[in-house]
Amino acid sequence: MAYRRVARRRALRREQAAGARPPTRGHRGPTPEGGRRQAWTRTARSRVDAVASRLSSPAAGALAAIWSAVISLLAITGLVVIGWILGAGEGNATSVLRIGALAWVATHHVALSLPSGVLSALPLGVALIPGILLYRAGKWAARRSGACRWQDVRVTVGVAAAVYGTAGMFIAGFGSMDKASVEPLYALFGCGFFALMAFGAGTIREAQLWGGVAARFPAHVRRWFAAATIACLSMVAAAGAVLGISLVFHFGIATTMSKALGGGFIGGLLLLIVGMMYLPNAIIWTVSYLCGVGFTIGDGTSVTPFGVDGGALPAFPLMAGVPGSAPVWAPIVLLVPLIAGGLASVVLNRTKPGRAFTIHDLRERLWMSGIVGVFVCVASFLAAGGLGGHRLAHLGPSAIVTGIAAFALIFAGAWITDVLRSIGYRFRGSADRVVDVSTKDEMSEA
Repeated sequence: MAYRRVARRRALRREQAAGARPPTRGHRGPTPEGGRRQAWTRTARSRVDAVASRLSSPAAGALAAIWSAVISLLAITGLVVIGWILGAGEGNATSVLRIGALAWVATHHVALSLPSGVLSALPLGVALIPGILLYRAGKWAARRSGACRWQDVRVTVGVAAAVYGTAGMFIAGFGSMDKASVEPLYALFGCGFFALMAFGAGTIREAQLWGGVAARFPAHVRRWFAAATIACLSMVAAAGAVLGISLVFHFGIATTMSKALGGGFIGGLLLLIVGMMYLPNAIIWTVSYLCGVGFTIGDGTSVTPFGVDGGALPAFPLMAGVPGSAPVWAPIVLLVPLIAGGLASVVLNRTKPGRAFTIHDLRERLWMSGIVGVFVCVASFLAAGGLGGHRLAHLGPSAIVTGIAAFALIFAGAWITDVLRSIGYRFRGSADRVVDVSTKDEMSEA
């Protein structure tokens, strides 16, 4: 059926003089053939303009990657310059521009080399700036090149990733200095991979090929991913709630830390912005805490539900949410991943609960829990890192241990939920049989 869809799209494009996008799957609109519901993704301004503005796939990918890199670089450097003008930093204009270039590279989660160590505990929130721009650039490239097949998308995304990675390498070379630097190869592959993900997502979305990606997987694999997504979202929501409650209860400590750092209104505003950028990292740390593994804040400080080995914390307002000790009831937070596993089990087996000890159902629980474990492991790896050397050489959770703990707890929660649902299903079936028997007896007596 795929070759028929491609042929139909080509025929429609020829009829429209290469001016309009072919019809693709949508939520509204009738189909010309009367079959599936389809909708035009867009209509060209005119045939002449559409033909004149058409770009080849490599050209569209290269142009989109260049302007997204330039705009994101200007945005990040502008923030650095504003902070320097307001008195939050020191140095000349050249050094500020170099810092802006290194900050742009760091937004793609590429580690910086410092004289004291490696700066790899980078905020995940700031990655939204280049990520959103690359996503929109991918949509623009697909729209201007008319990409609607995987062959065109692969060329567009590949060229864009190569151009963006090369730009990152040159920007890293310009920003490198004695106090901080980035390895050019790290910048090349880091920025290129980041562009491959974000730019590719936008291109595939505009080309209306997401449905084809999902259709390549069997139905049971799609159920595994749907259940794993529900489990991950449940744990993230619970972690955000726990973190918010902890910050509210320790708001006074956060205010004291902010005042101790000084800086006045401008310094407080910059601290607020940096704290918001590190908020996704803090949520992932809280997920590790809910899984029972916890996290470390440098040497000698570990935080788990079973105990807190105290030490001096960095004077950062977001650290006010770290508990000073583990209450007696703290291990109850392990119920969160168990409940998330139960919700995933309900999504995995909607109509009828899975059986407890059959090979098929155990394999499904294992695969679903394994997907969750991989997601949590990757997120923990991205949220952890170091702030130079010495005491703050490692911050955050252990990625592998957290992933294994999430896998085990999600699997246990799914298994317990299936057992409880099976018991309830049997009781409900027994009650229905009793009602049926009594009804038959009444009918026979009548």
